[in-house]
Amino acid sequence: MLIKNHPIFEDNQVLTSGQLNQLHKYLDQQNRLTRSCLIGSGIACGLEIAVETGNELTITIKEGMGISSDGYLIKVCPASGFCTTVQFRNYTLPKGVVYTPFQDEKFKQNVYLYELLTSDAQIDENEIVRPLTDIPGGLENKAVILFLECLDNDLKSCLGKSCDELGVDRIFNLRKLLIDADDLLEINGNTINDQPDNYSWWSYRAASREQGGDRSLTADR
Repeated sequence: MLIKNHPIFEDNQVLTSGQLNQLHKYLDQQNRLTRSCLIGSGIACGLEIAVETGNELTITIKEGMGISSDGYLIKVCPASGFCTTVQFRNYTLPKGVVYTPFQDEKFKQNVYLYELLTSDAQIDENEIVRPLTDIPGGLENKAVILFLECLDNDLKSCLGKSCDELGVDRIFNLRKLLIDADDLLEINGNTINDQPDNYSWWSYRAASREQGGDRSLTADR
């Protein structure tokens, strides 16, 4: 829903968090709608995919930039120029995050997703990480998508009986995921731009394709 009002500040006015957040929401929505609706969501440049099947199976995503279906700017691998993934782990939405294209009517995730990881990715001790050769069904009929998680972290600090309100930090995590191509087609049909702020967002719907040896990320608009 389009936000139709924002506060105007005056001298000596006492500002509330509600007023400041309302202004932020208005400007943020205007910026993102300009990108997604007027410029267009999808890949702006780069993001080609290369698959190597030699001694070690790898999926490399080259540096690139795009606009998410909800208007966020996405830049991948800006430092090295490419991201080479060699392993994966099962991916589930973080606790408390609702993203309906990945979930059924009871908000239970009903799509199998695998997160692609580089060799130096940070991994918890209890996580199960496997080489790309162990992906169920292999890479046949699979697609690569970039998914942008949006999480809010409460910064409230409590020491004894005193709690200082430090606000909330909004954190964005870009995930490189592998998905069955048939599931992707269904999800694309269910993806909508006007989601509540506590949802995670598509970065852009991107599929891996092979035509004469060429593999690249392609985006729907």
